[in-house]
Amino acid sequence: MARAHSLPARVLADGDPYPDELAATAALVARALGLEAYMFSYQSAGRTGEPWLGPDILDEIRRLAGEGVKGLVIRPV
Repeated sequence: MARAHSLPARVLADGDPYPDELAATAALVARALGLEAYMFSYQSAGRTGEPWLGPDILDEIRRLAGEGVKGLVIRPV
Protein backbone atom coordinates (compact mmCIF):
# COMPACT_ATOMS: atom_id res chain seq x y z
CA MET A 1 0.00 0.00 0.00
CA ALA A 2 1.44 3.36 -1.00
CA ARG A 3 0.65 6.33 1.19
CA ALA A 4 1.09 10.09 1.22
CA HIS A 5 0.00 13.04 3.31
CA SER A 6 -3.54 14.15 2.65
CA LEU A 7 -4.71 17.60 1.62
CA PRO A 8 -8.08 19.29 1.94
CA ALA A 9 -10.44 18.00 -0.76
CA ARG A 10 -10.90 21.57 -2.01
CA VAL A 11 -7.56 21.24 -3.82
CA LEU A 12 -9.41 19.18 -6.43
CA ALA A 13 -11.61 22.14 -7.33
CA ASP A 14 -8.50 24.30 -7.57
CA GLY A 15 -6.96 21.87 -10.08
CA ASP A 16 -4.05 20.85 -7.84
CA PRO A 17 -2.09 18.05 -9.58
CA TYR A 18 -1.07 16.40 -6.27
CA PRO A 19 -3.64 13.55 -6.31
CA ASP A 20 -2.93 12.67 -9.94
CA GLU A 21 0.82 12.86 -9.40
CA LEU A 22 0.59 10.54 -6.40
CA ALA A 23 -1.58 8.03 -8.27
CA ALA A 24 0.87 8.04 -11.19
CA THR A 25 3.85 7.58 -8.87
CA ALA A 26 2.20 4.67 -7.06
CA ALA A 27 1.36 3.02 -10.41
CA LEU A 28 4.92 3.43 -11.67
CA VAL A 29 6.41 1.96 -8.50
CA ALA A 30 3.98 -0.98 -8.59
CA ARG A 31 4.81 -1.62 -12.24
CA ALA A 32 8.57 -1.45 -11.55
CA LEU A 33 8.14 -3.99 -8.74
CA GLY A 34 5.99 -6.25 -10.88
CA LEU A 35 3.03 -5.96 -8.53
CA GLU A 36 -0.28 -7.11 -9.92
CA ALA A 37 -2.22 -5.51 -7.07
CA TYR A 38 -1.54 -2.43 -4.99
CA MET A 39 -3.48 0.26 -3.16
CA PHE A 40 -3.04 3.92 -2.40
CA SER A 41 -4.26 5.79 0.66
CA TYR A 42 -3.67 9.02 2.52
CA GLN A 43 -2.31 9.63 6.00
CA SER A 44 -2.44 12.50 8.44
CA ALA A 45 -5.51 14.45 7.38
CA GLY A 46 -5.80 17.73 9.24
CA ARG A 47 -8.36 18.42 11.89
CA THR A 48 -9.99 21.37 10.20
CA GLY A 49 -13.54 20.04 9.96
CA GLU A 50 -13.46 20.19 6.17
CA PRO A 51 -13.27 17.10 3.94
CA TRP A 52 -9.81 15.74 3.20
CA LEU A 53 -8.59 13.50 0.40
CA GLY A 54 -9.06 9.81 1.02
CA PRO A 55 -9.18 6.94 1.52
CA ASP A 56 -7.61 7.18 4.95
CA ILE A 57 -4.87 4.63 5.60
CA LEU A 58 -6.29 3.55 8.96
CA ASP A 59 -9.70 2.87 7.41
CA GLU A 60 -8.05 0.82 4.67
CA ILE A 61 -5.99 -1.21 7.15
CA ARG A 62 -9.15 -1.98 9.16
CA ARG A 63 -11.02 -2.94 5.98
CA LEU A 64 -8.25 -5.26 4.83
CA ALA A 65 -8.03 -6.88 8.26
CA GLY A 66 -11.79 -7.44 8.14
CA GLU A 67 -11.30 -9.17 4.79
CA GLY A 68 -8.77 -11.52 6.36
CA VAL A 69 -5.57 -9.95 5.06
CA LYS A 70 -2.81 -11.06 7.41
CA GLY A 71 0.01 -8.78 6.27
CA LEU A 72 0.80 -5.86 4.05
CA VAL A 73 3.64 -3.56 3.17
CA ILE A 74 3.12 0.17 3.53
CA ARG A 75 5.44 2.54 1.76
CA PRO A 76 5.35 6.33 1.47
CA VAL A 77 5.67 7.74 -2.03
